[in-house]
Amino acid sequence: MRDHYEALRDLGAEVVAISADPAEVAHAESKAARLPFPVISDVTLATIDAFGLRHLDEPKGRDISRPATLILDRERTVRYAYIGEHSRDRPEIGVILLALESMI
Repeated sequence: MRDHYEALRDLGAEVVAISADPAEVAHAESKAARLPFPVISDVTLATIDAFGLRHLDEPKGRDISRPATLILDRERTVRYAYIGEHSRDRPEIGVILLALESMI
């Protein structure tokens, strides 16, 4: 998402990442990764649960979010969802751009 942020914005998208980590950790990781969009801390997992994304991170023994890419319309209806199996399991940017273009 970082490398295609401007193309996403050109299509009217607002990009936001949600992390189960505390705000300080999420901010530090965001800064280290040079993300141009906000990373919101969801330590209570309320938003993560609202989208059914909670799962156990077995090595760390704590609940986190599955990697997910969601596109919501202005009414907050999910119009596209990709739920990954592991942290590197993400959709191709072309698929995301097509999904956004179909909403215009």
